[in-house]
Amino acid sequence: MSEKTRILMIDDEPNVLSGYRRSIGRNYDLVTAGNGLEGLKAMREQGPFAVVVTDMRMPEMDGLEFLKQAQVEFPESVYVMLTGNADQQTAIEAINQGQIFRFLNKPCDSEIMDHTIRACKKQYDLIRAEKELLNKTLNGSVKLLIEAMVFSDPIAADVIRGVRERALELGKAIGFDSEWRFTLAYSLFYVGLISNPRTSDDVLYSDEYISTCAASGGKLLRHIPKLGEVAQIVSNQRTAADLPVDFQNHENADLLIIGSEILRLSFDWYCAGLRFNGKPTETMQYLRSTHSQYDERLLEGIERIQDKFTTTGDQSSQVLAQLSVRDLREGMLIDSDIKTKDNTLLVSRGQELSLVIINRLRGFDKAGLIGEMVSVWLDHDDPILPRKSA
Repeated sequence: MSEKTRILMIDDEPNVLSGYRRSIGRNYDLVTAGNGLEGLKAMREQGPFAVVVTDMRMPEMDGLEFLKQAQVEFPESVYVMLTGNADQQTAIEAINQGQIFRFLNKPCDSEIMDHTIRACKKQYDLIRAEKELLNKTLNGSVKLLIEAMVFSDPIAADVIRGVRERALELGKAIGFDSEWRFTLAYSLFYVGLISNPRTSDDVLYSDEYISTCAASGGKLLRHIPKLGEVAQIVSNQRTAADLPVDFQNHENADLLIIGSEILRLSFDWYCAGLRFNGKPTETMQYLRSTHSQYDERLLEGIERIQDKFTTTGDQSSQVLAQLSVRDLREGMLIDSDIKTKDNTLLVSRGQELSLVIINRLRGFDKAGLIGEMVSVWLDHDDPILPRKSA
Protein backbone atom coordinates (compact mmCIF):
# COMPACT_ATOMS: atom_id res chain seq x y z
CA MET A 1 0.00 0.00 0.00
CA SER A 2 1.48 3.36 -1.06
CA GLU A 3 2.22 6.01 1.53
CA LYS A 4 -0.25 8.90 1.71
CA THR A 5 0.92 12.28 0.45
CA ARG A 6 1.77 14.64 3.31
CA ILE A 7 -0.18 17.90 3.13
CA LEU A 8 -0.08 21.02 5.33
CA MET A 9 -3.12 23.35 5.24
CA ILE A 10 -2.95 26.76 6.90
CA ASP A 11 -6.05 28.88 7.57
CA ASP A 12 -7.18 31.02 10.50
CA GLU A 13 -10.80 29.84 10.11
CA PRO A 14 -11.30 26.56 12.04
CA ASN A 15 -14.47 25.77 10.08
CA VAL A 16 -12.54 25.83 6.81
CA LEU A 17 -9.90 23.44 8.13
CA SER A 18 -12.57 21.13 9.56
CA GLY A 19 -14.31 21.06 6.21
CA TYR A 20 -11.13 19.96 4.42
CA ARG A 21 -10.47 17.29 7.03
CA ARG A 22 -13.90 15.82 6.32
CA SER A 23 -13.82 16.14 2.54
CA ILE A 24 -10.24 15.24 1.59
CA GLY A 25 -8.58 14.23 4.85
CA ARG A 26 -9.06 10.50 4.23
CA ASN A 27 -7.03 10.69 1.01
CA TYR A 28 -3.97 12.38 2.47
CA ASP A 29 -1.76 12.58 5.53
CA LEU A 30 -3.20 15.97 6.47
CA VAL A 31 -1.78 18.41 9.07
CA THR A 32 -3.42 21.77 9.78
CA ALA A 33 -2.26 25.09 11.27
CA GLY A 34 -4.12 28.25 12.29
CA ASN A 35 -1.68 30.87 10.97
CA GLY A 36 1.66 31.34 9.29
CA LEU A 37 3.72 31.06 12.47
CA GLU A 38 2.02 27.79 13.36
CA GLY A 39 2.59 26.63 9.79
CA LEU A 40 6.34 27.26 10.02
CA LYS A 41 6.45 25.41 13.33
CA ALA A 42 4.62 22.44 11.81
CA MET A 43 7.02 22.34 8.85
CA ARG A 44 10.04 22.40 11.16
CA GLU A 45 8.72 19.80 13.58
CA GLN A 46 6.52 17.53 11.43
CA GLY A 47 7.85 17.97 7.89
CA PRO A 48 8.68 17.41 5.17
CA PHE A 49 5.39 18.14 3.39
CA ALA A 50 4.91 17.55 -0.31
CA VAL A 51 2.19 20.22 -0.63
CA VAL A 52 1.49 23.31 1.47
CA VAL A 53 -1.82 25.17 1.08
CA THR A 54 -2.03 28.56 2.78
CA ASP A 55 -4.66 31.26 3.11
CA MET A 56 -3.59 34.79 2.18
CA ARG A 57 -5.17 36.89 4.91
CA MET A 58 -4.28 35.67 8.40
CA PRO A 59 -3.38 37.35 11.72
CA GLU A 60 0.23 37.59 12.99
CA MET A 61 1.74 36.39 9.69
CA ASP A 62 -0.09 36.55 6.36
CA GLY A 63 0.29 34.03 3.56
CA LEU A 64 2.82 36.06 1.57
CA GLU A 65 5.17 36.50 4.52
CA PHE A 66 4.78 32.83 5.37
CA LEU A 67 5.74 31.87 1.79
CA LYS A 68 8.89 34.02 1.88
CA GLN A 69 10.17 32.28 5.01
CA ALA A 70 8.95 28.78 4.22
CA GLN A 71 10.53 28.67 0.76
CA VAL A 72 13.94 29.57 2.15
CA GLU A 73 13.81 26.69 4.65
CA PHE A 74 11.78 24.20 2.59
CA PRO A 75 12.35 24.85 -1.12
CA GLU A 76 11.20 21.38 -2.23
CA SER A 77 7.60 21.73 -1.00
CA VAL A 78 5.03 22.86 -3.56
CA TYR A 79 2.91 25.83 -2.44
CA VAL A 80 -0.73 26.78 -3.10
CA MET A 81 -2.38 30.04 -2.01
CA LEU A 82 -6.06 30.55 -1.18
CA THR A 83 -7.26 34.09 -1.87
CA GLY A 84 -10.34 36.25 -1.91
CA ASN A 85 -11.14 38.45 -4.89
CA ALA A 86 -9.31 41.43 -3.38
CA ASP A 87 -6.08 39.43 -3.15
CA GLN A 88 -5.93 38.08 -6.68
CA GLN A 89 -3.39 40.61 -7.96
CA THR A 90 -1.09 39.70 -5.07
CA ALA A 91 -1.48 36.02 -5.91
CA ILE A 92 -0.74 36.61 -9.60
CA GLU A 93 2.44 38.48 -8.66
CA ALA A 94 3.42 35.61 -6.36
CA ILE A 95 3.01 33.14 -9.25
CA ASN A 96 5.05 35.31 -11.59
CA GLN A 97 7.84 35.48 -9.00
CA GLY A 98 7.81 31.70 -8.65
CA GLN A 99 6.58 31.75 -5.05
CA ILE A 100 3.51 29.56 -5.59
CA PHE A 101 2.55 26.79 -7.98
CA ARG A 102 -1.22 27.45 -7.95
CA PHE A 103 -3.68 29.89 -6.45
CA LEU A 104 -7.35 29.14 -5.72
CA ASN A 105 -10.33 31.35 -4.97
CA LYS A 106 -12.11 31.10 -1.63
CA PRO A 107 -14.32 29.33 -0.95
CA CYS A 108 -12.77 26.40 -2.82
CA ASP A 109 -14.75 23.30 -3.79
CA SER A 110 -13.26 20.09 -2.32
CA GLU A 111 -13.08 18.46 -5.76
CA ILE A 112 -11.03 21.37 -7.12
CA MET A 113 -8.80 21.26 -4.07
CA ASP A 114 -8.25 17.53 -4.48
CA HIS A 115 -7.39 17.95 -8.18
CA THR A 116 -4.96 20.78 -7.34
CA ILE A 117 -3.19 18.74 -4.66
CA ARG A 118 -2.72 15.88 -7.11
CA ALA A 119 -1.14 18.26 -9.64
CA CYS A 120 1.10 19.63 -6.90
CA LYS A 121 2.19 16.12 -5.92
CA LYS A 122 3.29 15.48 -9.51
CA GLN A 123 5.34 18.69 -9.41
CA TYR A 124 6.84 17.64 -6.06
CA ASP A 125 7.83 14.27 -7.51
CA LEU A 126 9.52 16.03 -10.44
CA ILE A 127 11.49 18.25 -8.05
CA ARG A 128 12.60 15.25 -6.00
CA ALA A 129 13.52 13.26 -9.11
CA GLU A 130 15.68 16.11 -10.40
CA LYS A 131 17.39 16.42 -7.03
CA GLU A 132 18.10 12.70 -7.00
CA LEU A 133 19.52 12.98 -10.51
CA LEU A 134 21.82 15.76 -9.37
CA ASN A 135 22.90 14.02 -6.19
CA LYS A 136 23.40 10.53 -7.54
CA THR A 137 24.27 11.01 -11.19
CA LEU A 138 25.93 14.38 -11.65
CA ASN A 139 27.60 14.61 -8.25
CA GLY A 140 28.67 10.98 -8.51
CA SER A 141 30.22 11.59 -11.92
CA VAL A 142 32.02 14.67 -10.65
CA LYS A 143 33.36 12.74 -7.67
CA LEU A 144 34.74 10.02 -9.96
CA LEU A 145 36.36 12.64 -12.18
CA ILE A 146 38.08 14.29 -9.22
CA GLU A 147 39.23 10.94 -7.84
CA ALA A 148 40.68 10.04 -11.23
CA MET A 149 42.59 13.32 -11.21
CA VAL A 150 44.11 12.47 -7.83
CA PHE A 151 46.23 9.87 -9.62
CA SER A 152 46.58 11.40 -13.06
CA ASP A 153 47.60 14.82 -11.69
CA PRO A 154 48.05 14.89 -7.87
CA ILE A 155 49.39 18.46 -7.80
CA ALA A 156 46.37 19.82 -9.69
CA ALA A 157 44.06 17.70 -7.53
CA ASP A 158 45.59 19.32 -4.45
CA VAL A 159 44.86 22.81 -5.84
CA ILE A 160 41.30 21.82 -6.74
CA ARG A 161 40.66 20.44 -3.27
CA GLY A 162 42.10 23.50 -1.54
CA VAL A 163 40.10 25.99 -3.60
CA ARG A 164 36.92 23.92 -3.43
CA GLU A 165 37.04 23.67 0.37
CA ARG A 166 37.51 27.42 0.72
CA ALA A 167 34.77 28.25 -1.77
CA LEU A 168 32.27 25.97 -0.03
CA GLU A 169 33.04 27.46 3.39
CA LEU A 170 32.90 31.01 2.05
CA GLY A 171 29.55 30.23 0.40
CA LYS A 172 28.21 29.03 3.74
CA ALA A 173 29.53 32.13 5.49
CA ILE A 174 27.43 34.40 3.25
CA GLY A 175 24.32 32.21 3.16
CA PHE A 176 24.76 29.94 0.12
CA ASP A 177 25.38 26.54 1.69
CA SER A 178 22.76 24.60 -0.30
CA GLU A 179 23.21 25.96 -3.84
CA TRP A 180 23.94 22.86 -5.95
CA ARG A 181 25.26 24.82 -8.92
CA PHE A 182 27.94 26.35 -6.71
CA THR A 183 28.95 22.97 -5.31
CA LEU A 184 29.46 21.50 -8.78
CA ALA A 185 31.20 24.60 -10.13
CA TYR A 186 33.67 24.60 -7.23
CA SER A 187 34.50 20.96 -7.94
CA LEU A 188 34.86 21.48 -11.70
CA PHE A 189 36.46 24.93 -11.86
CA TYR A 190 39.76 23.50 -13.16
CA VAL A 191 38.31 20.85 -15.49
CA GLY A 192 39.67 22.83 -18.45
CA LEU A 193 43.21 21.73 -17.65
CA ILE A 194 42.29 18.45 -19.38
CA SER A 195 42.67 20.22 -22.73
CA ASN A 196 45.46 22.60 -21.68
CA PRO A 197 48.76 20.78 -21.01
CA ARG A 198 51.13 22.74 -18.77
CA THR A 199 54.90 23.03 -18.80
CA SER A 200 55.38 23.16 -15.01
CA ASP A 201 53.51 22.87 -11.71
CA ASP A 202 53.95 26.58 -11.00
CA VAL A 203 51.72 27.52 -13.95
CA LEU A 204 48.75 26.05 -12.03
CA TYR A 205 48.74 29.18 -9.87
CA SER A 206 48.97 31.73 -12.66
CA ASP A 207 46.03 33.90 -13.58
CA GLU A 208 46.73 33.48 -17.30
CA TYR A 209 46.64 29.68 -17.16
CA ILE A 210 43.50 29.42 -15.02
CA SER A 211 41.75 31.96 -17.29
CA THR A 212 42.55 29.75 -20.27
CA CYS A 213 41.31 26.67 -18.40
CA ALA A 214 38.17 28.53 -17.31
CA ALA A 215 37.22 29.22 -20.93
CA SER A 216 37.96 25.64 -21.98
CA GLY A 217 36.15 24.19 -18.98
CA GLY A 218 33.05 26.24 -19.66
CA LYS A 219 32.90 24.94 -23.23
CA LEU A 220 33.24 21.34 -22.02
CA LEU A 221 30.50 21.67 -19.40
CA ARG A 222 27.96 23.37 -21.70
CA HIS A 223 27.43 20.07 -23.50
CA ILE A 224 26.40 18.24 -20.30
CA PRO A 225 22.63 18.33 -19.51
CA LYS A 226 21.71 20.49 -16.49
CA LEU A 227 25.18 22.04 -16.29
CA GLY A 228 24.64 25.15 -18.43
CA GLU A 229 24.66 27.49 -15.42
CA VAL A 230 27.58 25.65 -13.84
CA ALA A 231 29.45 26.23 -17.10
CA GLN A 232 28.78 29.97 -16.84
CA ILE A 233 30.20 30.12 -13.31
CA VAL A 234 33.31 28.23 -14.43
CA SER A 235 33.75 30.39 -17.56
CA ASN A 236 33.46 33.67 -15.62
CA GLN A 237 35.51 32.72 -12.57
CA ARG A 238 38.32 35.18 -13.42
CA THR A 239 36.06 38.02 -14.55
CA ALA A 240 35.49 40.58 -11.81
CA ALA A 241 31.86 41.67 -11.36
CA ASP A 242 29.85 43.70 -8.85
CA LEU A 243 27.74 41.61 -6.51
CA PRO A 244 24.03 42.44 -6.00
CA VAL A 245 23.34 44.85 -3.16
CA ASP A 246 20.91 42.45 -1.45
CA PHE A 247 21.98 38.79 -1.40
CA GLN A 248 18.52 37.66 -0.27
CA ASN A 249 16.59 39.21 -3.16
CA HIS A 250 18.39 38.30 -6.34
CA GLU A 251 17.51 36.96 -9.76
CA ASN A 252 19.06 33.83 -11.23
CA ALA A 253 21.66 35.80 -13.21
CA ASP A 254 22.87 37.39 -9.96
CA LEU A 255 23.29 33.93 -8.47
CA LEU A 256 25.77 33.08 -11.21
CA ILE A 257 27.69 36.29 -10.54
CA ILE A 258 27.86 35.44 -6.85
CA GLY A 259 29.13 31.94 -7.60
CA SER A 260 31.84 33.24 -9.93
CA GLU A 261 32.99 35.89 -7.45
CA ILE A 262 33.22 33.37 -4.60
CA LEU A 263 35.31 31.15 -6.86
CA ARG A 264 37.58 34.01 -7.99
CA LEU A 265 38.31 35.10 -4.44
CA SER A 266 38.71 31.53 -3.15
CA PHE A 267 41.39 30.78 -5.76
CA ASP A 268 43.27 33.97 -4.90
CA TRP A 269 42.85 33.22 -1.19
CA TYR A 270 44.34 29.76 -1.68
CA CYS A 271 47.30 31.14 -3.63
CA ALA A 272 47.88 33.90 -1.06
CA GLY A 273 47.84 31.28 1.69
CA LEU A 274 50.64 29.40 -0.07
CA ARG A 275 52.60 32.61 -0.55
CA PHE A 276 52.41 33.54 3.15
CA ASN A 277 52.57 30.00 4.59
CA GLY A 278 48.97 30.12 5.78
CA LYS A 279 49.50 33.16 8.02
CA PRO A 280 46.03 34.75 8.27
CA THR A 281 47.10 38.36 8.92
CA GLU A 282 49.52 38.54 5.99
CA THR A 283 47.08 36.67 3.74
CA MET A 284 44.23 39.11 4.45
CA GLN A 285 46.48 42.14 4.07
CA TYR A 286 47.52 40.90 0.65
CA LEU A 287 43.93 40.20 -0.46
CA ARG A 288 42.83 43.67 0.62
CA SER A 289 45.75 45.40 -1.11
CA THR A 290 45.79 43.42 -4.36
CA HIS A 291 44.90 45.16 -7.62
CA SER A 292 41.87 42.86 -8.07
CA GLN A 293 38.98 44.30 -6.11
CA TYR A 294 36.74 42.02 -4.03
CA ASP A 295 33.39 42.67 -2.41
CA GLU A 296 33.87 43.64 1.23
CA ARG A 297 31.19 41.16 2.32
CA LEU A 298 33.21 38.31 0.85
CA LEU A 299 36.39 39.48 2.57
CA GLU A 300 34.53 39.70 5.87
CA GLY A 301 33.28 36.17 5.24
CA ILE A 302 36.87 34.95 4.90
CA GLU A 303 37.84 36.65 8.15
CA ARG A 304 35.09 34.71 9.95
CA ILE A 305 36.23 31.30 8.66
CA GLN A 306 39.96 31.57 7.92
CA ASP A 307 40.93 29.81 11.17
CA LYS A 308 39.64 26.59 9.59
CA PHE A 309 42.46 26.81 7.06
CA THR A 310 45.31 27.85 9.34
CA THR A 311 45.33 24.84 11.69
CA THR A 312 46.21 21.22 11.05
CA GLY A 313 43.51 19.68 13.17
CA ASP A 314 42.41 19.26 16.76
CA GLN A 315 45.27 17.41 18.44
CA SER A 316 43.16 16.69 21.52
CA SER A 317 40.70 14.55 19.55
CA GLN A 318 43.01 12.97 16.94
CA VAL A 319 46.29 11.11 16.81
CA LEU A 320 48.77 10.61 13.99
CA ALA A 321 49.23 6.95 13.03
CA GLN A 322 51.34 4.98 10.58
CA LEU A 323 49.28 2.39 8.69
CA SER A 324 49.90 -0.07 5.94
CA VAL A 325 47.99 0.42 2.69
CA ARG A 326 45.79 -2.61 3.46
CA ASP A 327 44.59 -0.93 6.70
CA LEU A 328 43.45 2.31 5.05
CA ARG A 329 39.74 3.12 5.26
CA GLU A 330 37.37 5.49 3.52
CA GLY A 331 37.28 8.93 5.14
CA MET A 332 40.80 8.85 6.62
CA LEU A 333 42.82 12.05 6.16
CA ILE A 334 46.35 11.70 4.75
CA ASP A 335 49.02 13.67 6.64
CA SER A 336 51.91 13.25 4.21
CA ASP A 337 52.34 12.69 0.48
CA ILE A 338 52.07 9.09 -0.70
CA LYS A 339 54.76 8.27 -3.25
CA THR A 340 56.03 5.24 -5.11
CA LYS A 341 59.51 3.85 -4.50
CA ASP A 342 60.80 5.89 -7.45
CA ASN A 343 59.39 9.07 -5.84
CA THR A 344 56.33 9.46 -8.11
CA LEU A 345 53.60 11.34 -6.27
CA LEU A 346 50.35 9.35 -5.99
CA VAL A 347 48.28 11.20 -3.38
CA SER A 348 48.97 14.63 -1.90
CA ARG A 349 48.97 15.48 1.81
CA GLY A 350 45.54 16.53 3.08
CA GLN A 351 43.56 14.28 0.72
CA GLU A 352 40.58 12.47 2.22
CA LEU A 353 40.61 8.83 1.17
CA SER A 354 37.78 7.39 -0.91
CA LEU A 355 37.23 3.78 -1.92
CA VAL A 356 38.46 4.52 -5.44
CA ILE A 357 41.72 5.99 -4.12
CA ILE A 358 42.23 3.17 -1.61
CA ASN A 359 41.69 0.46 -4.23
CA ARG A 360 44.15 2.16 -6.56
CA LEU A 361 46.74 2.43 -3.77
CA ARG A 362 46.29 -1.25 -2.96
CA GLY A 363 47.00 -2.04 -6.59
CA PHE A 364 50.30 -0.14 -6.40
CA ASP A 365 51.09 -1.80 -3.06
CA LYS A 366 50.36 -5.29 -4.41
CA ALA A 367 52.76 -4.61 -7.26
CA GLY A 368 55.43 -3.70 -4.70
CA LEU A 369 55.60 -0.07 -5.81
CA ILE A 370 54.80 1.51 -2.41
CA GLY A 371 57.50 0.92 0.17
CA GLU A 372 56.49 3.04 3.16
CA MET A 373 53.72 3.15 5.74
CA VAL A 374 51.05 5.81 5.26
CA SER A 375 50.66 8.64 7.79
CA VAL A 376 46.99 9.37 8.63
CA TRP A 377 44.96 11.18 11.29
CA LEU A 378 42.70 9.00 13.46
CA ASP A 379 40.41 9.51 16.44
CA HIS A 380 41.96 8.47 19.74
CA ASP A 381 39.37 5.74 20.18
CA ASP A 382 39.73 4.32 16.66
CA PRO A 383 39.71 0.48 17.00
CA ILE A 384 42.60 0.12 14.55
CA LEU A 385 44.99 1.71 17.07
CA PRO A 386 46.86 -0.68 19.40
CA ARG A 387 45.45 -0.85 22.92
CA LYS A 388 47.64 0.14 25.84
CA SER A 389 48.22 -2.65 28.33
CA ALA A 390 46.63 -2.21 31.73
